[in-house]
Amino acid sequence: MINTILNVIAPIILVMLIGAIYGRLFKPDPKMISTMIIYLFAPFLVLEGITNADVQADELLQIGVFVVIVSVALSLMVGGIGQFIKLDRRTTSTLILCIVIFNGANYGVPFNTFAFGLEAAEIAVVYYAASAIVTNTLGIYLAAWGTGQSARGAIISVIRVPILYATVIGVGLNLLGWYIPTTGSVVPPEHTAIPLTIARVIDVLADATIPLMLVMIGIQLQNLTLPRHKLQQIIIAGLGALLLAPLVAALFATALGMDGLIRQVGIVQWGMPTAVMVSAIVTQFDGDTELANGTLLFSTLGSILTLSLLVELL
Repeated sequence: MINTILNVIAPIILVMLIGAIYGRLFKPDPKMISTMIIYLFAPFLVLEGITNADVQADELLQIGVFVVIVSVALSLMVGGIGQFIKLDRRTTSTLILCIVIFNGANYGVPFNTFAFGLEAAEIAVVYYAASAIVTNTLGIYLAAWGTGQSARGAIISVIRVPILYATVIGVGLNLLGWYIPTTGSVVPPEHTAIPLTIARVIDVLADATIPLMLVMIGIQLQNLTLPRHKLQQIIIAGLGALLLAPLVAALFATALGMDGLIRQVGIVQWGMPTAVMVSAIVTQFDGDTELANGTLLFSTLGSILTLSLLVELL
């Protein structure tokens, strides 16, 4: 466990810390950075990861079904918890988002890489792509439902996000047997390499994504606080993201007959802290931003312990 903390989690946290220091010194515009990530860098990470992922068509389908089922199950469970403790609809929808939308890219991909190896990184990107689709559909709907707004305009905006198209193209290239050569990689014999010039452009942009995302988290976290009047709700949301979500994921992984790295990475991804994207969505739809930001901070710090335990259990 100590080894996991030092060699898997500590490098990630230290990069976040560097991002926080950079943010404190230079006051960069987080919106500009997030726009670059969403529209420029992340689509190439998804494209490369899914295209080169060593998974079969049935495994891609299994991952997609797994993410959707766990997302819906958690939404229903957390919605019931919200009603039981008498939360209003606005707070309940934010609570659901904090637990369902996990930090599968900027935290999940490097964590799985350090914990399980490069093959796990490719699978983690597939999970991230599947969760991104859920985020931009179910997540938008829940945010709109929470404040009584129409999701029509938001869905139109979602259609313009290139990550969805990168996912579709990546799945297509994967099924057709194409491969994007990366630095130091060897094209599998049964695959066809795309032209090297294009491959290097994709690889450079994809490699820049994770460091930029980690720096972005650091910039965001430096200004977050834990408001006392929301502390109980933040703890519920944080524990839901770090403990309830991976538990539910493990149950469904068993039910779907998942095994090996696909099972391990899937459960670990669901044990990730709340995603930065939750704060953006909640802000856009006038949700409970105090709960979202507080859970982001609480779950990120708490994940140092919970993810170490989860890796040992797996």
